Amino acid sequence: MTPPPAPDSLLASLRGGLIVSCQARAGTPLGTITAIAALAQCAELGGAVGLRIDGAPNTAAVRAAVSLPIIAINKVVADDVALITPDLAMIPTLIDAGASVVAIELTRRAYPRMTEYKNALSQLQAHRAERRALLMADISTFEEGVAAISCGIDIVGTTLAGYTSYSRPTALPDLVLVEQLAKEGVPVIAEGAYGRPEQAQEAIRRGAWSVCVGTAITDPIAIAKSFALALRPV
Repeated sequence: MTPPPAPDSLLASLRGGLIVSCQARAGTPLGTITAIAALAQCAELGGAVGLRIDGAPNTAAVRAAVSLPIIAINKVVADDVALITPDLAMIPTLIDAGASVVAIELTRRAYPRMTEYKNALSQLQAHRAERRALLMADISTFEEGVAAISCGIDIVGTTLAGYTSYSRPTALPDLVLVEQLAKEGVPVIAEGAYGRPEQAQEAIRRGAWSVCVGTAITDPIAIAKSFALALRPV
């Protein structure tokens, strides 16, 4: 097996660029492994520097199709809430499938009890010691982002800003959170509700390490719906 790139070089390859989240709901036309791999190939051809992929089977298919770094997750939906890799036992599986980075959720929502949180941190430290892939924390607040870095996480994403009950509600990208984390020296991937190129540019201007975009690029149903709604009579 080819050894993974050094952490510094992997992070450097993502800096200032676009990460495309290639995901699709089950039961939709793009909700197949073949379609996800095709979306990843399109993203690579379009100039993306990295990909965000859900699940080991999709990750393996994408790894076989493209050369870009993959941020892999294992999304679990329970009680209408989607948690990001809540089972840390999935980390080695995602790495074996080809992940360059594994993203996990480090929010109070995912670990409401302090004992659970501390247990998760100790497990993450063990995975980090292996250094087979970088670890990313999906967070929703400034405090969660700083705490993630302090426990050894390599990079954080603002993925869940506005999606937890206690984070600042916003219908737009939380550029304030990006700027706050960047000013603290936190490598931060701006993610969540980035729908226009100028929003991505602004995130980089405010200090984002890179920007991750999903729906606005890879969800043609949502894109078509936005146009259809705009053309309806008022």
